Amino acid sequence: ISLDPAPTSIVYEDFEGGAKLNWNPIDGSFVVVPNPPGGDTLNINGSTQVGAYTKKAGAGYSLFQAELAQPLDLSIYNVFKVQVKTAAPTSVLLKLEGPNGFVEGINNIAVKDQWIEYSFNFSKSAALKGLNKIILFFDPGVDASSDTYLFDNLIAVTAGACAGVDKNPDILDDFECQRNIAYAQPGFDDITAVDNPDKFGANLSAKVGRYKDVGGEYHALVMDW
Repeated sequence: ISLDPAPTSIVYEDFEGGAKLNWNPIDGSFVVVPNPPGGDTLNINGSTQVGAYTKKAGAGYSLFQAELAQPLDLSIYNVFKVQVKTAAPTSVLLKLEGPNGFVEGINNIAVKDQWIEYSFNFSKSAALKGLNKIILFFDPGVDASSDTYLFDNLIAVTAGACAGVDKNPDILDDFECQRNIAYAQPGFDDITAVDNPDKFGANLSAKVGRYKDVGGEYHALVMDW
């Protein structure tokens, strides 16, 4: 008897061949479009098709959701990731909702015109049942905006060592579970998390940041709150 290994992720949406979820732009409009060329410096999105949501002007929390036939199971796969490309710096809020409650998280978008992947650790809510709606708010709380936001590859993975870890706002980035800062331009494509090559003394961390200094004497690493 052989058992197949457990999948590393659940893909909820990738738009290949059309939308997999029943996206409902209650405010605004939604279409599936060809992935536009350029803007993938990090080489994370080679998809042929992506989702495009245009926010309704005057709606600070322009409602855009997908209602699921079967509720989400957060018991194992509870870190959600989504790739987003926007025309201006902003933020994205991901909310999972059901009759028994909700869980949500927000990420700052510091780089425009680039595919960036954003993570939402919902492992503290692993026992929450009945979550049957996935809701995205782009540029939340801003009434005046009516931009179009591209998104793709909405997946869920396991939290691993970060399961149940509370966010510590006093830590900007420890390159492990506390990744609480958005890297802007310049520098977003020059910083990566790597194994600690000298785990000794004051720093026993498993992961550290590696910064590639390029582009002249004053090449900056910009962080955006």
